[in-house]
Amino acid sequence: MSETSAKDDPPPDIRKTYEQRLRARQHSHDKWTRLDRRMADARMVVGAVGLVLAILIFRGWAIGYAWLGLAAGLFVVLVLAHEPIRRTADRARRSVEFYTKGLARLDERWAGTGASGAEFLDVDHPYAADLDIFGRGSLFERLCTARTRAGEETLAAWLLEPDSLALILERQAAITELRPRLDLREDLELLGQEIRIGIDPAALKAWGKAGRVGSQPLQSSGPGGCAEIQCAEDPGQDQRGCGEPAAESGNHGGRGRQKESG
Repeated sequence: MSETSAKDDPPPDIRKTYEQRLRARQHSHDKWTRLDRRMADARMVVGAVGLVLAILIFRGWAIGYAWLGLAAGLFVVLVLAHEPIRRTADRARRSVEFYTKGLARLDERWAGTGASGAEFLDVDHPYAADLDIFGRGSLFERLCTARTRAGEETLAAWLLEPDSLALILERQAAITELRPRLDLREDLELLGQEIRIGIDPAALKAWGKAGRVGSQPLQSSGPGGCAEIQCAEDPGQDQRGCGEPAAESGNHGGRGRQKESG
């Protein structure tokens, strides 16, 4: 029993690295969060002072406008300085979540904390339901760290359809290459964490292939050109009506030539 548990335990260096980085990220998060709160309090105080000065000046108090301008300028400076601090604190928070989830996976505490992929489950599939490929505590939830719908669909397809041995070995080689590059994996996690299944790729592809609605390309710049532009602007006008101005102008031109020849 002890030999089996020893084999299942992750290497000590991985756990140690995750724990060290988690402590460092937690310390950074606490520091930037405190600074974030102080900047927010300073903005609130300066904004309140500026509002009081504006009210007093409006009521006729002998207060120079320079003080109001100073308060407004200081408020703008605090706003500009606060934004990068807020972003840094948020990034530190997401780094803490990244390593917390990593340790949870090492400790087998990941079930119910990620994407279950239940929408990809096909009850008629030969093994998906029996092997718990999708659902809470499934293989999909264990493996999935995708941040887009396309990524989740790709992983689901890999789990549902068998691939060649060469392709499987190629993917394993890619995993081996990425395993020690912890900084890169952390950056990718932080950059993609806010996306979280945004636009449906199938709907986006269909929208891109669809033609323009309510418009037609211009085919000529002759006498009927204006009529064609009008048809493009008014799609409700029938094709017969669009052709009338050109035909009418052609008739007038023919009558004029007949009179001149006569």
